[in-house]
Order: sequence, then structure tokens, then C-alpha cells
Amino acid sequence: MLNDYFVNLTRQDWTDANLRVIKNCKEQTDKAVAAYTNISEYPFLGTPHLPVVTGVSRWAIFDYFLEAAAKKGSFDGIEPRWIDFQGAAILELRGKYTSLTACHVLTSDEKPKESEKGYRKNNRAKNQKNLELFKEFEASASDDDLIHVVLRHGGRNDNFAFLGIYLEESDFPALTGNIMLMPSLEMAPEAEPVMQPTVTLKDPTVVAQPENVLVLQIEKDENDDSTS
Repeated sequence: MLNDYFVNLTRQDWTDANLRVIKNCKEQTDKAVAAYTNISEYPFLGTPHLPVVTGVSRWAIFDYFLEAAAKKGSFDGIEPRWIDFQGAAILELRGKYTSLTACHVLTSDEKPKESEKGYRKNNRAKNQKNLELFKEFEASASDDDLIHVVLRHGGRNDNFAFLGIYLEESDFPALTGNIMLMPSLEMAPEAEPVMQPTVTLKDPTVVAQPENVLVLQIEKDENDDSTS
């Protein structure tokens, strides 16, 4: 069973600020995937393979944006690390207490699948062990002591992203609400809007004369001088 202490420990890494970075990465991913799988631009993608191409593109591009955000320091206290698991490259975002990987699903209630000897099943077993071992807010002693968190995101007809965790084979308790409903980075409360400068006349009674009016006035003055 997932207790409050376990949730609070995870939230030490995945603060609201870090969750907003995840949201920004997913928004960038969705735009990029839509652009690169547009069959009006790329008609050769207009086959039954398109859903597969879209899924693989989303998987690869999302990892790209997550890694880029971590490398440039957008996340607070989170570092990217690529690991090799049975020949597959997997991106982990590692904090003080957690490691996070992303998993795309079609619906918000769909649970990530795991194979018999899969990466997620191994992490679920580690989480079950770590739930018993974590007694204080202390840094993990090794990689195996990290809490393994899954960023479950999608979907086909809606837009969602949740942090969840494996503890039981048939259970996947959520650690957050829908991250995509959080304020975007540019809408964050701490972001102070910058007002555009406004140019005003010092004396509102002084109005600039159009150029053609000034020319006519000069010609009139010259005519007056010639007839005097």
C-alpha cells in the first residue's frame, strides 16, 4: 500500500516546478510529432503504418526534449542518464530519491505493460523492497535504492500525464494529478509580466503637422514676402 510518506519522498524530487517542465516537454513533443507525421506534407506516411510511426516518433522525441531540459538545467536537482537494458536504450531522469522513465499509453486509465523479465517489472520489485527500507529522508545509497517512477502520458483523444509507481502487479497508484492541467511555464505565478513601453506626448495640446501642410505654409509665406 502506498503511504503518505512514500508520496512525500517522491515529491521532494518532482516539485510543481519540475512537473511544469515535464508539461512543457510534452507540449513541444506533441507539436513536433504533429508536424513530422502530417500526411499532407509527407504523403508517403499515408499507410496503415502511420499509427506505429506516430507512436515511435512520440517516444523518441519526448525523450529528446526531456533529456535536453535536464541538460540545460530546467529541472531542479534532476540529471539525465541513459541505461542499457537487454540491448534497449532507456532514458532515466534521476533525482535524489527517484528515477523517472516515460511511457506512452492511449487512455488515462491504461496501465503500462510489463514483460516477464522487463525493465518495469524489475523496478516494481525494487520499489516493493525500498518501501520497506526507506525510514528517513536520506539520500539513496545506490541506484537500486531509488524509487522508480513512471511518467504515464497520452493519449489518443485526450491530453494527460501522470506520475505513477509500481508496487503491486495489478496496481499502479498515481503520485500526481493530471500534469497537463497545471499552469504552463509562461503562465507560472512567479513569472512577472513585462509591460510594453507606451510613447506619449509631453504636452497633449501640441500636435505634429503633416509634411504637406508645412510645405504649403512655407509657400504661402514666400508669396506674402513677394507681394509686400
